[in-house]
Amino acid sequence: MPGPEPTHFERLILRVRQIPLGRKAWFVLGLLGLPVALAMFEGVATDPINWATWRTALFPTVALIYIVAVAPWIWRAEKEVAEGLRPLLNEGRNTYAVLVHQTWWHSSRGDWGAFGVGFLGAILLLVSSPPPETRYWAVRYWIVTVLVMYGALAWLIYAAMGSARLTALLHRYVLHQDPFDLTPFEPVGRQGLILALIFVGAITLSLLFIYTPTMFSQWQGIVIYSILTLATVSIFFTVMWPAHRVLQRVKEQKLAGVQHLIGRTFQKLETLAGERADTQRAATEVQAWLTLEQRLKQTRTWPYDTEMLRTLFLSVLTPLFVATARVVGVYLTEGHF
Repeated sequence: MPGPEPTHFERLILRVRQIPLGRKAWFVLGLLGLPVALAMFEGVATDPINWATWRTALFPTVALIYIVAVAPWIWRAEKEVAEGLRPLLNEGRNTYAVLVHQTWWHSSRGDWGAFGVGFLGAILLLVSSPPPETRYWAVRYWIVTVLVMYGALAWLIYAAMGSARLTALLHRYVLHQDPFDLTPFEPVGRQGLILALIFVGAITLSLLFIYTPTMFSQWQGIVIYSILTLATVSIFFTVMWPAHRVLQRVKEQKLAGVQHLIGRTFQKLETLAGERADTQRAATEVQAWLTLEQRLKQTRTWPYDTEMLRTLFLSVLTPLFVATARVVGVYLTEGHF
């Protein structure tokens, strides 16, 4: 289903994605090699084999590459949700396209606003930290990439929240009657999983590159990782909750109807038994309704399955494993935590 016109940021990312693979590889190598070349040219006092220092220097560039790589996943997931829910809405295809367009949250102004918030937040973090040696171009380049990285990260959170909001708004118009048919909601489950994995990946990437033993003893690290963790959890449940409410409401309605019929059929069975009439047909009917009741009680009301939960659980544990490995590595190499 065609969505609204791409925003400025979306056009930029899509153009970068369309660059041939060979050119993109050279471009990435150039971005990663530029701070190294500047440091060598200016004679910055950095040990070439001190990988810890270079991890910190290269992380902003690696994070920007990661954001450009994962952003299209958000757009593909939300389009799959819009297409999957379309049969459940009492609208024609053209009318539904207009509805999706109206509820879409993306705008160039919003993109720039989110980027600006992240950019200003990065300035505050840099100002509150010990001032770097800005007389070197290598350090200036690092500062610029840090500012852009935080702006892009804020934009990524904005884009993910917009995608989750679109899903929540579309569920207001859903007319679902079959509690056993979760097929239209499967894209919602995949969307929630994708958005959560994107932020889990960002957290893991940062732990791989910029972990220090004192990272979580400073307020800057606590604030940054609290925001990322909160964004991961809130986006996952923002996506899942509307679908759960729809499925739960349908399940409760059908279950109440079945239980009412069970009561009526049971009364009929009791009447026939009292009259010593044939009760086989009524007993079979009661058993059928009881079986249906048990089936309804066991029906899922969340748009994910066991495999999705397993993937999410393992991915959420990944940052913990990475942090533990880094702590052990520091202890083995330096003799302390």
